Amino acid sequence: LYAGEKYASNIKNYLEMRYFTDVQLGKFMDRMDREGILKDSIVVIVGDHGQGPEFGNDVPEDRDVSVTRVAGSIIAEGRLGDSVGLIVDDATEQYDLLNTLADITGVPDGGFVQDGVGRSLKRKIPFGERVVFSNNPSRKMSIVRGHQRLRYDRMTDSVLLHDADSDHDMEFDLFLNLTAKEQAEWLRWRNDGRLANEYFTRRWDKKCFFGCRMYKYELKRVKYHEKKEIVS
Repeated sequence: LYAGEKYASNIKNYLEMRYFTDVQLGKFMDRMDREGILKDSIVVIVGDHGQGPEFGNDVPEDRDVSVTRVAGSIIAEGRLGDSVGLIVDDATEQYDLLNTLADITGVPDGGFVQDGVGRSLKRKIPFGERVVFSNNPSRKMSIVRGHQRLRYDRMTDSVLLHDADSDHDMEFDLFLNLTAKEQAEWLRWRNDGRLANEYFTRRWDKKCFFGCRMYKYELKRVKYHEKKEIVS
């Protein structure tokens, strides 16, 4: 699996760690089952960002997609119903976990399907409709919709649209082949991403994350998005 690779020792260590993790997780779950508590528990497993071991350890943040695509799993024996084995291939975020767990436990009836505070991953929505702002702080900002990812700068007009699954290294820019209407839609989301980033950066820098004076245009935009994004 790794003979002849440039970073063979990296790959070897990674595979051994994965094997050890799988074995220990299996033992842990088996013990929970024997003790009779697995059926009353929800186990959430989330990974950390990074890059494939075949690319070394120097600057893992260079590979943007590896930084923003993280695997995860939810194990809830007897609680998932028809959602057992469900694989979510659409754009999601960490804040979706809270509403997914709430939905699994029946709160609220029907689950959450919205952008503002995350959504339940049990609830099916049209693929690619969900917009996720996914930034690499040391590189660029991005928007993900389905498998497509628009990478953009904080200030300049430079953008690049690529398929995050088939074009991991961003070699083919799809933006130029879009219609004017499609381009305008992506640029609208880019502008919203910049606004959201600026808004929360200001709150963080001024140490007023839970309460801070906002400019009139910010209040107007936030109220607009609250009305538009929440699905009743």
